This record gives sequence, C-alpha cells and structure tokens, in this order.
Amino acid sequence: MYTAVFVVSLADVLLTWLGLEMGFIREANPFMAAVFDVSGFAAAKLTVVIVGATLVLLHRNSERIWWVKHAVAGLLIVRLGVLLLHVPWLAFAAVVAMR
Repeated sequence: MYTAVFVVSLADVLLTWLGLEMGFIREANPFMAAVFDVSGFAAAKLTVVIVGATLVLLHRNSERIWWVKHAVAGLLIVRLGVLLLHVPWLAFAAVVAMR
C-alpha cells in the first residue's frame, strides 16, 4: 500500500506538471503553485522527498501505532481521488490533439 501511495503521488505531480505546461490547469495548492513557478522538476523532486520520507516514517511506526495502516489506506483513497481530477483535462487534451 505504501508503494501505491508513492506511485499515485508521483503520477499526480507529473500530470500536474504536464497540465500546467500545456496551460490546461492551475495548481490549487498555493505552496505547490509557488514551487511549480520555480520549476516543475523541483516540484516533482520535492514530492518524491516529502512523500517518500513521510511513508518511511509511517511504515516504521505501523506496528507500534494501530491506526497508521488505516491512515495510509485513507491517504491512498484521497490520492486516487486527486489523481482522478486529471481525467477531464486529459480527455480535453486528447480531443484537442486529435483535431
């Protein structure tokens, strides 16, 4: 489950970067918007570091703290929901590309 959260988070930041570069979307998170303004690569790298470190800490404590596994499952559901927000602009981009 930890790997899935990491992969979905990475997919989200890469799709966000693509959508921003193509002009189809805007970043809703003000902190990440500021990072994307500096560099899309910096945003991707920051996501890898923050999500990776958080997941390592959660995994290390998952045996001692009963609710950690439930929290990671909830996090995966939320991250999948965020990833689904990319579907409309991706569909629009596909239609535009076909013209």
